[in-house]
Amino acid sequence: MAYEFPPDVERLVNDRMAGGRYSSHDELLRDALRALDEIADYRPEPGTRRIANLEDLRHEIWRGIRQLDAGEGRSADEVFDDLLRDLPAPTP
Repeated sequence: MAYEFPPDVERLVNDRMAGGRYSSHDELLRDALRALDEIADYRPEPGTRRIANLEDLRHEIWRGIRQLDAGEGRSADEVFDDLLRDLPAPTP
């Protein structure tokens, strides 16, 4: 299969190929597509807000602190159980 990329993508491909990690364009493309699949798995649920910058992160931290002060918190065990449940199963 032949690939035709825009110049900026072609530069990225050439840089990756020059790094020596990939022996073919097909191998690089397979890794890139796998990475896209993994990223898609970690995208926020529709309707949730994504943190875009440091100021948003600070705001969310303070919001969480206020929730904790109001007794709206969850135990660390609950949070970690949720995080572990949502992780994809390891692939061999």
